[in-house]
Amino acid sequence: MPARRSDTNAKVYLVGGGIASLAAAAFFIRDGNIPGHNITILEESRKIGGSLDAGGNPVDGYIMRGGRMLESKYLCTYDLFSSIPTLDRSKTVTQEIFELNKLMKTSSKSRLVRGGQRINAPRFGLSERHILTIERLRVEPESILGRSSISDQFEPSFFETDFWAMWCTTFAFQPWHSAVELKRYLARFVHMVSGFNTLSGILRTVYNQYDSMVRPLQKWLEEHGVKSEFNASVTNLGFCHDAEGFTVDRSVFVAAFSAIALLFGTNLNPSERAWLIYGCLAVLVSIYSLYLRACSLPSRSCFIPQKQYRSLKRSQSL
Repeated sequence: MPARRSDTNAKVYLVGGGIASLAAAAFFIRDGNIPGHNITILEESRKIGGSLDAGGNPVDGYIMRGGRMLESKYLCTYDLFSSIPTLDRSKTVTQEIFELNKLMKTSSKSRLVRGGQRINAPRFGLSERHILTIERLRVEPESILGRSSISDQFEPSFFETDFWAMWCTTFAFQPWHSAVELKRYLARFVHMVSGFNTLSGILRTVYNQYDSMVRPLQKWLEEHGVKSEFNASVTNLGFCHDAEGFTVDRSVFVAAFSAIALLFGTNLNPSERAWLIYGCLAVLVSIYSLYLRACSLPSRSCFIPQKQYRSLKRSQSL
């Protein structure tokens, strides 16, 4: 595809108000020289942040549907947030993260607990067959793995090892998850395996990631004129195809204002761009209390077993 020059008159529509759209908007402004007032974020909820939508109160408690495990190789993340000041404007978000983790290094002394007893320096417990399967997954094309699950690739004994216990609790994997996703994580995080028994190498933000990353980024975007349309749900897209590939040439979205639903049809002209953000970490998650189950859920949500939710809440508590 031929390179396109930056168009300072371009108008950009970002579908979804999560961290991906916020980052894209910042890059459009900083690196693409597109004025912030030409960028619109369409979000179907009433809050920016996507899966990082932390919130709550002292009475009902606090929850954040998702979170990202940061480590030193997140070069694009740190590059972006080196341009974003913290809420108190005392430093950049990247500086704040690095300063915190230089002072407080992650080092778990009880990575695994079995029978009420701490396991010091747990061994991986991998057999030669397990190791060969892991190596095969790293080089096997995704087209061959197809829709197979992790349990399709490994024998049952693999899921009894301490390696799997540490892997699945670090990256939130289950045996029925995609083998392709496991392959991608192996390629991306293999350099962290040596620190699994202490979680060394994992970086933290000062507060939860909504307050430490989303809010400063949102504030910066608002200062640059970026507009956010809430309660706006994109229901249809039209595509055109040319020598440069597929592009969106029209869209339809429903926007709710004062409980009135309005239908808009928009034909995008050549200077307008629509970017869709998909693959949300928590799009099918519904949160409810440990004592009261949700009686009804939106069509895009699903129930979480009580036991699984307790584990989720412990791992994501703020």
